[in-house]
Order: sequence, then C-alpha cells, then structure tokens
Amino acid sequence: MIRILVPLFSLSALLALPGCLPSKDTDPDDKETGDSDLDGDADTDADSDTDTDADSDTDTDTDTDTDTDTDTGEDRDGDGFTVSEGDCDDRDDAINPRATEICDEVDNDCNELVDDDPVDGEEYPADRDGDGFGDAANTIISCDMVVTNSFDCDDRDASEPVVVDQYNAGSSQDGTTANPYETIQQGIDDADLCVAVYPGNYTETVDFTGKDIEVFSTSGAKNTIIDGGGAGSTVTFSSGESAAAELRGFTITAGSGTVETSTSSAACDSSSTCVTNYTRYYGGGIFVDGAAPTLRALMITGNALAAYSYTEVSDTEDYYVYSYGGGMFVNNSRGMELMDVSFAVNYADQGGALYVGDTATVGVIQSRLGYNSAANGGAITVAGGTLTVTNAVFVGNAATGSGGALYADDGAVTWWNVTAASNAGASGSGAAIMGSADFYFQSSVIAYGVGGAGVFLESSAASLDADYSDAYDNAGGNYGGVTAPTGSNGNLEFDPGFTAFTDDGVENDDFTLASGSALINAGNPSASYNDTDGSRNDIGAYGGPDGGW
Repeated sequence: MIRILVPLFSLSALLALPGCLPSKDTDPDDKETGDSDLDGDADTDADSDTDTDADSDTDTDTDTDTDTDTDTGEDRDGDGFTVSEGDCDDRDDAINPRATEICDEVDNDCNELVDDDPVDGEEYPADRDGDGFGDAANTIISCDMVVTNSFDCDDRDASEPVVVDQYNAGSSQDGTTANPYETIQQGIDDADLCVAVYPGNYTETVDFTGKDIEVFSTSGAKNTIIDGGGAGSTVTFSSGESAAAELRGFTITAGSGTVETSTSSAACDSSSTCVTNYTRYYGGGIFVDGAAPTLRALMITGNALAAYSYTEVSDTEDYYVYSYGGGMFVNNSRGMELMDVSFAVNYADQGGALYVGDTATVGVIQSRLGYNSAANGGAITVAGGTLTVTNAVFVGNAATGSGGALYADDGAVTWWNVTAASNAGASGSGAAIMGSADFYFQSSVIAYGVGGAGVFLESSAASLDADYSDAYDNAGGNYGGVTAPTGSNGNLEFDPGFTAFTDDGVENDDFTLASGSALINAGNPSASYNDTDGSRNDIGAYGGPDGGW
C-alpha cells in the first residue's frame, strides 16, 4: 500500500495563500485521456487586489414626499390644469394659470411672480428705474406702496431727476440720491429734464440759463426756501425759456433785483453838457425777460427793491433811481402762467408784488396777493401789457399814490372771480385805470377800500366793462371818474358776507363768500360762488385751501 502524505494545512489557509491555486485551465487538450502532463504552466501572477467589493452604499432616500403620482398629465386638484399644463400647485385648486392674483404672498396664477398686479391691490406710482422716485404717469397695482412720491420725470433713466439736498451733500457730489448736489444751480446745470430739491434754506441766486426743465421741491414752499441774500434777482428766466421751464414749490425771498444802469447827455448850454444817470431795479424775487416759464405753488415774499429817488449831483449832473416788480417783473413774455402763487410783503416803486411790462401777456390763477406796497400798484402794475387774473384774492395791499390792488397804465386787465378787500390807495383803492387802459371787472368784488374810490378811471380814454360784480363800502366811493354800473348787467352794491372777516388789520381773515351771503342770496339769484358750470356769473374769488392769510 502506498501512503500519500498530505501537509497539515487547512483548506481555508490554503486558499488564502497567494499563488497556491493554479489558474483554471480551460484548454481541453490538457484533459486528453491518458495525458499524464499535469500542465506545469502554473499561473504565478499574484492578484494583489484585496477588494472584496461588498457594496457598502448606505445612502437612504430621505425624501418624505409620499406623493407617488408621477403622472404630470393628471389634474389632481380638479382645477382644469395639470402640472404639464402649467399648474404650479396641483394640490390647490385656487392656484393655476387662470387664477386671479391676490395679496396673499402666493403665486396664484403660476407666472413665477408673487402678488403681481393683484385685484385687491392699490394703484401706486411706478419706480421702474429704481431711483427712489415714482412716476405718476406710469402706475402699478401693488399690495404695498413702492415709493411715496411721484416726482420722476423719466422713469427709464435713474439719473433723472437730479437731486439737490444741502444737508446731505458730501464731497463727491454727482446729483444722485446717494450723493446729491448742495446747490440748486448745480442741479440746473447738470439736469436734462428735472431737478428734485429736498427741504432746506438755499442761500443763492438761481438762473435757468435757457433750460426747459422742471425744478421742484419735494416738501413744498414752506420747507424749501431760495434766499437771494440781496445779491440780485433770486430767480432769473432771461434766455428764452418756454412754458416747459417750470419752478414749483418754493419760497422765493430776499431778492434785490436785476440792475440796469444807463446815462444820457445833452448840451446844457454852449459851454457845458448835462448828464443824467439812471439806475433801474427789476424783479426782486423773480426776473422774467424774453421767456415764458410756468410758476406753480410758490410763496414770493420779503423781496424789496430800491425806492424811487432823485439826486442832483451838480449843476450839470443828476441821478434817478427807479424800481419795478418787488416780487416779480415780467417783460417780453407771451402766454406766461402763474398758478397758486402767493405774493406777500414785497416792495417796489412800481408794482409791489408784480410788474407786467408792455410786451407781456400773463395769467394769474388761484393766487393770493397780500400786504405788498408801492408808490403805484400796491400789488400789481400793468404798463401796457395784458393781464388776466382768475380766482384770486387781493387784501391789505397799499399804494402811496394810485391803485392799492391794481394800477393799469395802458394795456388790458381782466378780473374773473376776484376779491379785493381792505386795499389802500389815494386814487383807486382797489383799481386805478389810467391812460387808455381797459378793465374787465367780471364776477368780482372790491370792498372796504381805504383812501380813494374802489374803481377809479383817470380819463375818458380808459374803459370799464363790469358784469355781475360788487363794489361795496369803499371809503372814497365805489366808483370814481366813471358812471357807476351798479344796477345794470348784474352789478351790485351788497355786503359780500365774507367768511370770518373782521376789518381790524390783522392777517387772519377768510375772504371767501359764505354760502348765505347777501350778495348771493339777496342781490343776484343768478350768481353763485365758485360755480363750475362754465358760465362767468360767479361772484367772488377762490380763497385757497388755507382759508385766509
């Protein structure tokens, strides 16, 4: 018996040793019958790869969405839209592409915008250029106010309006909200369309330099002051500006006027020449020459020009000083309009508040003129131009000469729905119509004048056309130099019945007409105050929302 000795290795140990097992021979010739060749080609390539590659991926799906419906073509909430048709929430039938957007911080109509154009929103100015200024002409419907103003003149350009803010201007001024200019003139010089001026007291004189741009305050006239500091006219328009040049929402004060000097000479006798020197001051608060700007919501106050004077320098030389338009001077202007402008406590030799030159056409609407003074035309002097005043109040103005409220030396003046009360003038405490001037006194009141007649005409060349008007209790008589029109064409002599009026010289009166005034109810049943039917038979003036002075 032949014994075969087997080494004492375990099978597992044997398998663990590299190279111990031969490669599997797939050659069928090696299994040939009777072949004793054990194929000594033992593969000695030791495979060192010990990767047992038991997949140890332990990633577990943490998605808690139990919605196993993966069919985007199924309308689960029954609103008529599937996910594939644009339903962004197929669990809520109130949310779909045809749903109405409401203010609920949800994208109701699946347009990827939340609360856009909601049916329950409000209309607000848009701010499409993101400059912080809204555009009233282009509004949006929104749940919340985007901006609190409507000052933008171009909502496609973030550089307009140019911003002026004296309290927040830094060293790197560029007219933006972040780096505003310090002066209004800087803003005008840089702007193409408009200038927004924040509250402040701007001590400077301003010239529009021919630019047809809007310059406006963001907080109104009481909070935004342009103080000329006695350095000339506070604001100037003298380079052909049109009605597109607009100044709005400022107090205009401390102007000393634009100065013009001239000299004339003539032979006094065969051995000497006489020289006359003239200095003229024009427009303390605002000077307009050859332009027609639009002025709105202004308070023109505290502007004073030099008084008339004559000085004999020598036997052959003398010197005259004249002044025109303490608050404002206008000449060479066609179609200029003032709306909601208050003139108060201004002075000039001619036209304490306003002087209208012989080539000017001016409209004054819904305005107030009070406590201005002059030699002639305590409030207004018209020297050959054309002036129309509608819905205005003249009160407490005084002229040492003629025309407490109005002095017209040629030209044409129309008053519609005007109240003139407690004005003073030696000739014409209300209106002095001189030369060949024409005065259209329509649906208006002149009352409680001090000094001369309420309406005074200097000569037969002057004309008065009065309809539906009232002249009452003027110290020098209601009319002078003309036959009184009272009793014809609807003209009356009745107590106007002003609201809260006391003739005590205190600036606290309301000169609007009370609804039960004798003027309306007893004297002229066809007339009514502030009527809006388009007729011109309304008596009295619009006194403004503040109810007086």
